[in-house]
Amino acid sequence: MPLERWSDHTPSEWTQTGLAGASASGSRGASKYAVSVAEERLGVFTPVRRSSSFDEVLRQLEGAIMSRRYENGERLPNERDLSQALGVSRSTVREALRVLEAMGFVEIRLGATGGSFVAQPDGQMVGKALESLIRFRGATARELVEFRTSFEGETAHWAAQRADGSDRARLDELAAEVRGLVSQERSTWAQIAAVDVQFHEAVAAASKNQVRLAIMLGIYRALERVIVAIAPLVDAELRQAVADQLTAMAGAIAAGDAERARSVMRHHVETFGRLEVEVQEQEDARRVP
Repeated sequence: MPLERWSDHTPSEWTQTGLAGASASGSRGASKYAVSVAEERLGVFTPVRRSSSFDEVLRQLEGAIMSRRYENGERLPNERDLSQALGVSRSTVREALRVLEAMGFVEIRLGATGGSFVAQPDGQMVGKALESLIRFRGATARELVEFRTSFEGETAHWAAQRADGSDRARLDELAAEVRGLVSQERSTWAQIAAVDVQFHEAVAAASKNQVRLAIMLGIYRALERVIVAIAPLVDAELRQAVADQLTAMAGAIAAGDAERARSVMRHHVETFGRLEVEVQEQEDARRVP
């Protein structure tokens, strides 16, 4: 019998014989490798004590995210795998994931391609949490002004050293908007104050420090009501002072004059902080029986 040659086999026969076997073997190998990697990563989670299961599940999930075991945008293991790895019910895992979603650490997507994905908390989320803390602790306007005077002065100082072209353009734009509002008699203090808050946030963004930005967002969310409430105390002279101070601050930051930026910001916060303290103390006095 003649020897069988490789060329005697057609491509279809190759698929049906050796190549098909190799492909199936490779696929099984890749699948086993993927499963082993997933199981290895689940090893970061350990069974928890029943008495404090929820807190412990939350701590371990948060720790896995904060330590970058799971990167931003990456899908977390499903509820079934997590419940088995942690030794708790799926409902406990689900509740912990919902808390992480509220904290901004996780994004929960529905549908066939859904699941729990690692998210990166932004300044707005952190600012909202700080606002809740400030309100819960009952911080007074006087305490906030005391803190803001030094904190915002330093923020402006860093902004003057780190602002880029887009930051400077944004500050100039907001200062010009305030000047335009002040020049119109029919513009309200609420309108001017809203742009003033945007200016403060823009200064914090220009400092290139995410902690400062988050704190700034929290402070101004907590102060939102009292800032508007000082309207009866703001006369034409004070309206003009806002425009002048923001213009001077934008100029100092654009020029890279850190000391000037700090000085103007401190004066600005002190000027309007006194009014905020006065309004809050008047409100407190009315509430006393």
